[in-house]
Amino acid sequence: MLRLIKRITYLFLSIFICSCHLFTTDYSALETFDEDGNLQVVIENTTGSTSEVDFCRVEKDFLPQGEIAFAFPANNGFIPSTSLDLNISQSSRPIDVFVVSKALETGNILTVKPLGVLKYKVEGTTTYKIVAVPTSTEFELYAINGFHDFSEHFVDLRKAITEWTLNKNKTQNTQLLGWYDEDEAFSVIKKHMLSS
Repeated sequence: MLRLIKRITYLFLSIFICSCHLFTTDYSALETFDEDGNLQVVIENTTGSTSEVDFCRVEKDFLPQGEIAFAFPANNGFIPSTSLDLNISQSSRPIDVFVVSKALETGNILTVKPLGVLKYKVEGTTTYKIVAVPTSTEFELYAINGFHDFSEHFVDLRKAITEWTLNKNKTQNTQLLGWYDEDEAFSVIKKHMLSS
C-alpha cells in the first residue's frame, strides 16, 4: 500500500512539474507589435541594476548572468519575435532596447515608442540598441518627443547609453557607428522581425 501511495505521489508531482513548464510564458515568441500597432518590449534588467538577467528561450525563464561593472542607464530588455541572426540558433539574440521610464521589474511587458537607434559593431558584427519611451504616461519618466528632442535635451542620457554600450564588455572590440532617428529604428526592427 505504501508503495502504491509513493507511485501515485510521484505521478502527481511529475504531472504538476510538467504542467508548470507548459504554462510558462515564452516572452521571446510574443508579437512584435500589439493589436493597436504599438511596439512591445519585455524588460530583463531594471534601470540602475548591476545584476544582469537574460531571458532564455530554451528554459523560458529569466536567468542571472552575473554582475556587470556598469549599472544599466535605463530599463533594458528586448523586442519579442525579432532576431539579429535570422538563421535562428539557440544563441541568437533579439533586438535590445533601452526603455527610458520609471524603474520596471524583470518580466514586465509594455508598449513603447522608439526614439532612435544606436548602431555599433561588436567583433566586426553590426548590432543595435533601440532607445524608446513607454506609450503609457503611467510609466513615463520624461516627456521625450522623438529623436530630435532626445538628442538636443537629453545629451547626458544619450552619452550614458553610448558609454555603457561601448564599455559593457571590455574583452570585446566594440566600435560606435552612430545614432539614428526613429524612422531608422523602425526600419531595423522590421528588417529583423521573425514574422510579419
